[in-house]
Amino acid sequence: MNPVSPTRLAAASGLLLLLATGCTRTPDRAIASEPSASVIASTSSAPTVKPATLDKAQREAFESADAIVVGTLVAPKIEHVLEIDPPIFVHSFSIALDKRLVGGALPSTVTDVHYSSRDVDKPFAAGARVVVALRRIEGTLPTPVTRFSALLVAPATPALEAAAGGTTAPDGLALTVAQVPAAKVIKWQNEYGDGEFDLTLKNDGKTPLTVPGVYVVGGSVAWDNALTVRDERGRVLSPSHAALPEGATPLVLAPGATLTHRVDVKPFGIVSPMGGYSPEYSFRVGALRTSSWFYYTHTLHGPKMGKV
Repeated sequence: MNPVSPTRLAAASGLLLLLATGCTRTPDRAIASEPSASVIASTSSAPTVKPATLDKAQREAFESADAIVVGTLVAPKIEHVLEIDPPIFVHSFSIALDKRLVGGALPSTVTDVHYSSRDVDKPFAAGARVVVALRRIEGTLPTPVTRFSALLVAPATPALEAAAGGTTAPDGLALTVAQVPAAKVIKWQNEYGDGEFDLTLKNDGKTPLTVPGVYVVGGSVAWDNALTVRDERGRVLSPSHAALPEGATPLVLAPGATLTHRVDVKPFGIVSPMGGYSPEYSFRVGALRTSSWFYYTHTLHGPKMGKV
């Protein structure tokens, strides 16, 4: 079963999607737009620093994150403690961002971030400068809501920043995800969809933007080469990317243009527990990442799941 459906192209205010033509495949290039005051700009160039050697937990957190940022902790506290053995301490805080190392643009302050840990049993220090691996989880059913969870919170050092650094998207380029409503809603089973999601790329800037890592082949977007899907454990579920053919050209979005692509995660498969479960999926298109979820029931969705 093909887990993706045909792409839908849309244009805002009559502005059409632009597809770069007349050139062979070239390295990704980002055309900078004018960032708004509420958006943090991409990381600027800095002297070369030897990256830190990451331990397993750090490496897995960075690989699973939708964004990796450097910022200052605001109003950190332990919100509650799960009284199990050993206990889990649930922290909450906001982050005043200095810069982003991986992922797309974020607000200048990311609020109401939650972080769970068995080891960190005291609140973080207010004002501490930290590197944070974030997961951005979007839900749209029944109403839109976005929440942030931290996979890693560590003191910021040049070496750790160098180890975490990857690719940032140009300012003005955004990726969002929406849960697709079920064709037939069954109460208590699929009110949050049946595992289909609409991914939307949008150019919110004032100039055309090249989408890093996304190419056009024969007039169609090569989604099989652009999209990576991971589950909440960080496992890559989507098929491996094939080599792009000669003549592939970078995708360019005009100002205000959008591009929507539907993904069905069921053929990718998940661990299928008995009862109900809310698995999260991270969707990555080029340098952009975001996550969402649906409510899985083994009776309704289990027979439709592929194998991990």
